Order: sequence, then C-alpha cells, then structure tokens
Amino acid sequence: MKQVFLGGPSGVRIEEVPAPSPGPGEVLVRVSYSLISTGTEGAGVKSAARTSRKPLERVLDDPALVLKAAKKLVSDGVQATAKAVDGGTRDLDPLGYSVSGVVTEVGEKVRGLSVGDRVACAGGGYAVHAEYVVVPTNLVVPVPDGVSMRDAAFVTLGAIAMQGVRRAEVTLGDRVGVVGLGLLGQLGSQIATAAGGRVLGIDLDGSRVALALATGAKAGCDSAERDPVSAAAEISDGVGLDAAIIFAGAPGSEIVNQAFEMTRERGRVVVVGAVGMDLERKTFYNREQDFLISRSYGPGRYDPTYEEDGVDYPIAYVRWTENRNMSAFLELVADGKVSLDALVMGVFDIDAAEEAYASALSAKGPAVAALLRYYEDEAVPAMRPSRVTQVSEVKPTAGEVHFGLIGAGSFAKAVHIPNLARIDGASLRAVVGRRGPAATTAAKRAGAAYATTDVDEMLHDPHIDAVLITTRHDTHAPLTMAAANAGKHVFVEKPLAMTEAECMAIQQAVRESGVLVTVGFNRRYSPHTLHAKKLLAARRGPKMMNYRINAGFKGLEHWVFDPVAGGGRILGEACHFFDLLAHFAECEPIRVFSAALGKLGPEYDPLDNLAVTLEFEDGSVGVVQYAGNGDVGFPKERVEIFCDKTVIAIEDFRQTIAVGFPGGGDLVTKQIDKGHAACLEEFVRAVQGKATLGMGLSDGIRGTLVALEAIESARTGAARTIDMSPYLA
Repeated sequence: MKQVFLGGPSGVRIEEVPAPSPGPGEVLVRVSYSLISTGTEGAGVKSAARTSRKPLERVLDDPALVLKAAKKLVSDGVQATAKAVDGGTRDLDPLGYSVSGVVTEVGEKVRGLSVGDRVACAGGGYAVHAEYVVVPTNLVVPVPDGVSMRDAAFVTLGAIAMQGVRRAEVTLGDRVGVVGLGLLGQLGSQIATAAGGRVLGIDLDGSRVALALATGAKAGCDSAERDPVSAAAEISDGVGLDAAIIFAGAPGSEIVNQAFEMTRERGRVVVVGAVGMDLERKTFYNREQDFLISRSYGPGRYDPTYEEDGVDYPIAYVRWTENRNMSAFLELVADGKVSLDALVMGVFDIDAAEEAYASALSAKGPAVAALLRYYEDEAVPAMRPSRVTQVSEVKPTAGEVHFGLIGAGSFAKAVHIPNLARIDGASLRAVVGRRGPAATTAAKRAGAAYATTDVDEMLHDPHIDAVLITTRHDTHAPLTMAAANAGKHVFVEKPLAMTEAECMAIQQAVRESGVLVTVGFNRRYSPHTLHAKKLLAARRGPKMMNYRINAGFKGLEHWVFDPVAGGGRILGEACHFFDLLAHFAECEPIRVFSAALGKLGPEYDPLDNLAVTLEFEDGSVGVVQYAGNGDVGFPKERVEIFCDKTVIAIEDFRQTIAVGFPGGGDLVTKQIDKGHAACLEEFVRAVQGKATLGMGLSDGIRGTLVALEAIESARTGAARTIDMSPYLA
C-alpha cells in the first residue's frame, strides 16, 4: 500500500509498505480521506526538507543525541557508535493523524464496530496518511448519517478545538476571543459559536478574519491593523472577554500576555497552540484570572491504558473523553453547526501528496485545509490488502540459513541485523513488523527480499529456515510455538516465556517438531566468559558468585513494566544474569531467596531493585543484585567468582581480572563484548549441522523459572525451590 512519510528534498515522500494487521482491540480501516494539518505537520515537513542530510549531521543538531552518542562512543567504540547513529536516524517517519474510512477487519475483543462501518479515526502513528490504517477502538468513532467522508476526516482537529472550547467553559452569551484563525482556530470559532458564545476572531491575516465572520463569528480583528485589546473591549461593552482561547503558535509570550489584557476580571485564558510562557504576573494576578492549558483531544490522550488497551473512563466521572469529543464534533457537523467547505483549499489524490503539501504550506488566503483522497467507494472489497512488500530481487542461496526476523525494533536493527550480515552462510530473507514502515526500513537496510506485517506469511515461506524473534515479551512464547509448529528453528530474545505453563507448551511443540530453539543469553559467549570458564576448568570446589547490575532507572510508563506485555525487568532482563551464574556453576539451581529494596518512592516498580540468592546442586551460591535506582553513568555489570583460592572479576565485559592463577590471566578487550555475534553464529552453525547448540531450550526455561520464583520469593518473603527435572528429561 502507499503511505506518506517525512523525507526527501520536498520534505515528503511516498513509499510502498505492507498493509498493517489489526491486533486485539484494533480495527483495520480502508482510508477514504486524510487531513493535512499545516500547523502540526507543516513544521516537520519544512524541517525534513531542510535536513535531508546524513545521520551524523542530524544527531549533531540534537544535544540529547549528542550526549547519547558520546556515551556509546566511550563504552562501545567508533564502529558500534556509527552503526547505532546510522540505524537510529533512518526510520520512515509517518505523517498524519486524522482520517476517515471504512472498517475492513476487526481484531479480537473489539466491541461496537463491525466490518463495513463508516468511521473517523485519530492518533499520531495510527490515523496516518496511508491507504490502510490500524487504529485502537478508543480512537475510532462512527460517522453519523449525512456527514461526508471528506468532512469526517477533520475529526482529530475538531476534537482538539472542541477540547479547547470545553476548557474555556463557554456558556450562552459569553464573549469569547479566538486568537489565531488557522484550521484549529476556524474550527474553534464555529464550536464556540455553537456553544452559545459571541466570538471575536483575531488573526494577522485579514482574509482569515473574514472567513471566521462568514462562518459565525460576531466580530473580527485584523491584529496587523487594529489593537486586539480595544476590539475585545468593544465586543464586551468595555468589560473584557469572558474567555480567550489561543490557537495561534508563536515562540514569544506576547500573545498570552495580550490575552490577559483582553480578558475580564476572573475570566479565563486557555492555551491550545504552542506559545511562549514568560507570563507577566501583574495583569492576571490583579484580575484573578484562570490560566488553563488544553492538551490535545481531551482526557485519555497520552494514556496508553486508554488509547492502546481500550480501557474507557466511566462517563459519570469523565464526561468528555477524547473519543466522546470526536463524536461530539461530528454531531455538530451533522447538525450543520460546523461548516467545513470554506476551509478546504484543495483535495489531492495520494499520488500527489508532495503537491498537496507544497500547496497547503504555501497557500495564501483564508482556506486552511488540504485533504488526501484514497478510496471514495465506501463498499468494502472482498479482497484483503497486501501485507507483503518486495524490497529486493535477492534469491535464496543453497546451503545458506535464511532467516525471518520478527520485530524490527532498535535492538534488532542495531545488533542482530549487522551481526547476521557478517556470518557466512546466513542471510535475512524477510522482516516482519506490526507496522509496515519499520519492517520495510529494516528489510531495505538489510537487503532482505521482502517485508511483511503477517507472521503467517513468513512462516509459510518454504525458503525460511529459522526465525529471529525480537518482539515484546508477551509475544515470545506464542511466536516460538508458531515457528516450531511451522518447522522453523528459533532464536528468541529473552525471556523465552512469561509463565511456566508457556514453558511447558513450548517444550511440547519443540519435541513434536524437532526444531532447534535457543534464547538470547549472549553473555555466555562473551570472550570474557569463555576466558573465565577456561581458567576455572581445573577447579572442583563450589563457587561463591556475585553479579551486580546497575540497570538504571526506567519510569513506570515504560512497556516493560506492563504486567501483560512486559512482566517487569526481573523476568525480562535479570533472567540473563541467572543464566550466566548457572553457566559458571555448571549445575542446576535448587533454591532461590529474594529481598526487594523497601521504602522507595511511587515512581519505582517495587520489584525493580532486588537481591536474589541462588543455591546450586554442588553447593555453589550466587547472588544477583539488580539495581534500578542507580546512575547509568556508572558501569552496568560486574561479575565476581571466588573458587579454590582464586578470584575472577569481569568488569562490564571489557576487562577480566584473574587473581591466584599461575601466570596471571587478565584479559582486556578494546570494547565491550557481550557475545551477541558469537551467540548468533553458533546458532547458525547448529542449524547447518556444523556445531552442537551449546544453549538450548532447557536453558531458556531455567531463566524464566528462576525469574518467576525470585519474584514470588520477594513477594512472600519465603525461599522457593526450583525443580528443573521435568525439562531436562
């Protein structure tokens, strides 16, 4: 399908990408129209046109990226930093956030929407300029009878304007100033009028003032010709406005401070647009005015529980959510209280997206909106959209291990794809992503044959030998089982699974299929680990092991703390470290006891700072200290092993210190090497039949079980036993 992105000399580019697939709580919509927002999108398009440059130049323009790149340069070296910079700045950036269309597929758990429904959709990253979009249900509303699909495409901007008017608490007879008569301001003027307000429209462009007057405003002020404060006094009989709503955007604070001057004592000033906030206290303090911010579409915006998980706010407590604002706007359009014809400067086919943006951004006069047109026929086609995009003509090579990558995130692009490219006898044939742009970008960069949003499409490809799974934690188990059932070997990132039941189901699927499965416990393959194992080979006594991880703080809004998708960092990352201690002990853990750090603030996950003690069959003891409350400027990992009057310390997988060994045994590498490349290469050789897989399914299961028992021990305060015997037979 065609989709519009930032980039290229004009700032806009059209790319062919796979159509998305709806997940639970989502619908697939065949788009009829999408609205170009010259304000929100225009700045990005102009910037993209100016900065169609090399990735390094883009990084140097962003102080945060400069600091991040500098830290990586110190820790990982020049080559790794260059790859990360290149990989992190070449993604396709989608444009658009307001569309109308027809529902063509519904995901599981969708209620109230059916195939064939006419709908309007909102949301950056969802309601994009594309032939098909996937949108969560709380960002989708039905289009009322009598409202055209063209007009319904205004829904997002209408909801933003609606929320601004609600924040101003406009009531019958209120004198309301609408400052800035771009698209949002024009909509806000009409909505405030429909709410019973007498609107004063203010703008530097006299033609836009005239447009506001023609669509219901009671008075207008061309601020290039007249003082808005005097205009406000005139419409309010000298009292001042009851409310001023600022839809304009400007870096300075003059607009806000002028709004205070225009507004009466105890009046309200509402900011919707991006303006400066250097407020002059005297006026609004002396008048005891209310100063309010209107955030986007309304309550629910930026709340992933509402927007992504579909959990609505009870109407008795939150009357006007973003979804209900969207519906209310379309009702005003249906009732004829908001008119959109005069706002449209042009309608363009999707193939003319560059022309559409050029016209919209350079347009003079009152018209402020441009639309892209896709499918005007509202009948739902029987044929489903293509979810595969060919990106190269590369053919399968006999003897090679052909991979399908599931999950085109930053880690896969920065680590696995480059490592795979360096392994003789291996190649990446397909990239699967939930959204087509990320999959397409990764596939092009890696020289893969195709990108797809359909896992089954890739699993049924007879040329695919193995899959590499780098998705969110809750998908690891079902994807591993699906791949095994399809006869594909599996390399899955940690954790293997999130429950013991999933571990058992995976084991059954793997036994029946006979495929190889390994988990990305790469630290086993670090040269520092291999060196330490060699030094310890002649030691027979039990080991005392300490593993300190300075993981750094992550906010609770991060997906890893979602109990469904992530399961927390002990399950998602610390399983790595439990595995390494078992690898050094060379026997199974039998008991675990954990203690969590107490009295932390509400910004911390209660299990993100954990001390875990493991007892092993041979009497060895290992302690994993996982700290999520430290500073990432300090080295992340240190492993210490005490055994038979010797000591080995691995410092951040850059330096190994060995004490008590004849002839020494220290090892220093030029950069941090955690074994990612070697781990993947062994898997490739095992699939080829040229090596024995050193880390198999039981290792992945152990990591999950130990993590689950460590979490349970911390919750209950009691030690937990671990029985790996069912998984070792």
